[in-house]
Amino acid sequence: MKIFTNDNNTATLKLLVAANLADKKIELKKASFEAPKSLPILEVDELTFFSSNAATQYLFPVVGLSETRQCLQIQEWEATRLQPTIANVLSSKTVPVDLKQVLQTLLQTIDSMISFQLQIFQYGAHYIH
Repeated sequence: MKIFTNDNNTATLKLLVAANLADKKIELKKASFEAPKSLPILEVDELTFFSSNAATQYLFPVVGLSETRQCLQIQEWEATRLQPTIANVLSSKTVPVDLKQVLQTLLQTIDSMISFQLQIFQYGAHYIH
């Protein structure tokens, strides 16, 4: 399996984490494409994943309908809210105060989500809708 990426690509991190959790060997390669491509790209045999969320699901599939739904919701939130904010922060020479506040709020949100899931895992509590 190969991941093609560029420098400072935050989406690559989730692929590396998923591969590590699934105990899969990954070869990380710096991309050098002539045509524009969305990075990172995961190549597995004959398959090519251009979506980091789809690649993450392939590397470390979530079992169970409820867990899959929650995982997809978090991935959607991450792709539409967190990643664009992080990209703005990383590409700004000076980060405006309001952007810092938005990022802080988003990080607190993901921290709460993770803490809640850890409690469920550690104490065997049931998720109630």
